[in-house]
Amino acid sequence: MHISTTYVPTEADVAEGVIAFRRGLFRGLIVAGAVLCASGIAFVTAALLSGDPILWPLAFLGFGLAMLALRFWAPIQAARQNKHMHGEPCEVTLTDESFVTTLGGSRSETPWDTFRKIRRVDTQWIFEFGPTQAVTIPRRIFSDRENSELETFIHSRSRAAR
Repeated sequence: MHISTTYVPTEADVAEGVIAFRRGLFRGLIVAGAVLCASGIAFVTAALLSGDPILWPLAFLGFGLAMLALRFWAPIQAARQNKHMHGEPCEVTLTDESFVTTLGGSRSETPWDTFRKIRRVDTQWIFEFGPTQAVTIPRRIFSDRENSELETFIHSRSRAAR
């Protein structure tokens, strides 16, 4: 396999990569936020009807809204933290031996065995080093044939590792 392409990462690419990599966390934030908001509304309504203080029910509502806001704020913050990548051409080369990226004057070559897991999620390829660190590459930068070739390569490596 030898796939090579160049693209210019955007803020949206970085944000989508964070969402794809942390997909379970973000889904959990939405569910927990919605449950807390619904509980808060129910508790506020019950408190208003019974004449009880509504301070603690408002806490449910506040925490729920904070969780929902975090779902949208975190990817934007991650994109801002990686602002050095925006607008800078990034060359990605995938060979049988390694994953190579060149961004500006910085080149990184990583053997495939270094990655804990490689997966395709929504619009991204996720190359995981560990549970908290990954490189995300938008699938759109590769042609359909290249995406298929990469998927076949990854499946053959995972079968060989078993």
